[in-house]
Amino acid sequence: MPQMVALLNGAGGGSAALISTVEFLHTAWTGGRPGTTAAASTMFGCVIGAISLSGSVVAFGKLQGIISERAITSGIQKVVNALLFLGLLAVIVIIAMGGGSGWFLALLAGALAFGVLMVIPIGGATCRS
Repeated sequence: MPQMVALLNGAGGGSAALISTVEFLHTAWTGGRPGTTAAASTMFGCVIGAISLSGSVVAFGKLQGIISERAITSGIQKVVNALLFLGLLAVIVIIAMGGGSGWFLALLAGALAFGVLMVIPIGGATCRS
């Protein structure tokens, strides 16, 4: 049951990321320019949805035993997470200043990686029947 909850949570996040990505790409490819509110909601929908999707997939893997349930940590993990977070903020600023669809796809990829890196160090997730 916990695995199903993780997958359903991930599906909700994935759909938010997918809808945000499609909306941004559609606007960019048709030559439009979204307003400030639309651009912000699209970017943050993508980031939050992608983090939720990838983090939930890792949680599912830990609960199912596909990924080790022990905490997977590294000495430079906090530095990498901080740099990735700052990179995501920088990409958001670049997109807000007129960056194109390539930057948005970089934002999506970075958010997916950030979700994985935030959940991998969490240990103790086992579900045996």
